[in-house]
Order: sequence, then structure tokens, then C-alpha cells
Amino acid sequence: MHHPRRASLLLLPFASALLSRDAAAAPTALDVDVHYTHACATTSCGDALCWGDNGFGQATSRIIPRGQLTPPPRYTSITTGLLHTCSIMSSRVVACWGDNSSGQRTPPPQFATASLNPGYSPAEIDAGWFHTCATTGYGSLACWGDNSSGQSSPPAAPFDDDYVWVDVSAGAWHSCGLMVDGRIACWGADDDDQSFGHAIIDEAWLLPNEEFVDVEVGDQHSCALTDHGHIYCWGSNDDGQLYDAQNDFDWAEVVPGFYRATTIEFDRLVVGAVGTCGFAGAQSVCWGAPFDTGAPYLPPAGSPSDAAYVANFGCKIDGAGGLSCWGYGPPAPSLGSSCGLTLTRPRLGG
Repeated sequence: MHHPRRASLLLLPFASALLSRDAAAAPTALDVDVHYTHACATTSCGDALCWGDNGFGQATSRIIPRGQLTPPPRYTSITTGLLHTCSIMSSRVVACWGDNSSGQRTPPPQFATASLNPGYSPAEIDAGWFHTCATTGYGSLACWGDNSSGQSSPPAAPFDDDYVWVDVSAGAWHSCGLMVDGRIACWGADDDDQSFGHAIIDEAWLLPNEEFVDVEVGDQHSCALTDHGHIYCWGSNDDGQLYDAQNDFDWAEVVPGFYRATTIEFDRLVVGAVGTCGFAGAQSVCWGAPFDTGAPYLPPAGSPSDAAYVANFGCKIDGAGGLSCWGYGPPAPSLGSSCGLTLTRPRLGG
């Protein structure tokens, strides 16, 4: 998930001049993620709101204290695993809560403490079932937690190459990462070819002048989006999550087991456990389970700024920052009416 950089606050000696209350500014949602039994979202107030099953503390909301002169770190992006949750904070550290039976909520030292150099700080984060992966601003990548299938062991670059990571996605037992030059690598379980034989997936396979801009993985399949709006998928197709011959767009098998949606230009990709969705403006096209059964599992109309789903439950953020959920799962919580006492930059001059 990519979010605009927030301007830092300037603290002046006359601190009382910085305090203001803007009751009219309603909170908005910034980032949302869902898993089988819980979901979480970050808000413009800096909170991490979670809802659903909380048997391991994974759905505990993190509300930042109000009314402090120096505000505490804010929760910016968020990801949900099977029984744990992780968030990147404005202090440039990773915070996790919930189950830690596999070490999935214990990030390595470079993500657990703030770095003076933002290039070494966490940039993108994604949680799988029992593991978590994150990239840094300098393009390094680390995973932690369960590694029983190699899902927490990203490949090392050969001596004559550089792997500069810009995105990562963690699934059940495998993970995939996107490099700055558009290449994709997957690691971990490959019993359904969801890691594509652990080979580097190169943009040379694509249509002329295309390259990958996003990668997302489900439980046993993987998909990627190109800058021309084409979606490619590989791995298990037991539930039609790779391609659907009955859908209203064509599919091409680029190489054996590697499928491309050809006639719709998508601008967003969302991958669930055993289903896939592409968004083209306000239109959504979904295939796999449970979308083959239709409503109420299909995403509502509208172009989301963010969306996530797993199995038969999904949530999205609309263009105005409103949060809503659909399908078989807990409804989205209220974002509240105001962030309360906040710090604002004073107006300088006349």
C-alpha cells in the first residue's frame, strides 16, 4: 500500500498556540486489510481500528491518546495475518500484536527500532498465515515467523545481479516480491506452482512496453498487475481463481500455467484466499470462489482507494475515505466524528 508522505510537525516554544480542535473534520480510513476472522484499518486520526475475532488479541484496536502536546506515533499502513496484525507506524517502526506462536509478530531489529535513515525503515508490509514480510525504503526485504515451507526465506540475488524490492505479498505458505525493475520472485511452497518453480518472472514475457507494478498472493495462487492494466495469474486453479472461461473477457496462456486477462484494462488488483478481483474504475470483475455464487460476495460498485478480501468477506475504502464491508463477516466499525485535540502548524505572517 502506498500512502502520501505526511509533513512533519514543527514544535515552537509557544506550544499553546499549536493546539486546536477541528470538530468538523471527520476521520477517514487510510488503509484496510482483512483475514479469515478479523479485519483492521488505519485512520486519519492515527488509530488502528480492528474488529472481528479477538481470541489471540489480533483484533485489539490501537487508539492513540488524545490531547497530548507531542503526539505519539501514528499507525499508517496495516496488514492482517491469520491470527496476528502488524502496522507500520509514523515513527518508522513495525508494531505487531496477536498470536506469536511462530514469531510472526516479532520483527527483526531493523524494523523494531526507529532508524535515523529513512531508507532503512519499513516501506511495505504484508502478513501471511503465520509469517510477515516487509521491505525498506532502500529496497531490502526481510520476512519473519513460520518458515516451514521456506515462505520466510526470500531469495538472495546472484553475485552479478541486484534485487531491489518495492513490494511484497505473503500468503499461506508462500510469498512473492516485486522488484524496482518490474521482475517478480516467489519463494516458499510450490506444490501448485504458486511460486512458479521459484523462477524469476521477467517482464520480457509481457506485451511490448509492459511491466509489473503490483503483486498479490492468495492461499495457493499468485497474481500480478501490469502498468497497461493486464492481470496475470499462476498457481492453483481449483476454484477458478486463475481464470474463468465464462467471464466476459478473454484469457491467454502466456506460458504453461501462466494466464493473462487481455481485454479489460484494470487499475487495481485484489487477491483473496481462492479468488481474484480486478477493478477498472467503478467496475469490478471477480473470478474464483466465492464470486461464482454472485451477491452478496461481489464488491459493491465504486472505485476504491483501497480494498481487501479473503474467502467470502471483503472491505473497501471509497474515494472519500469511507469504510465499508460486505459478504459474510463483521461490519465495519464507526470511524467516529472527530480526532479530538490535534496539533496544527501555526500561520506565519499577517
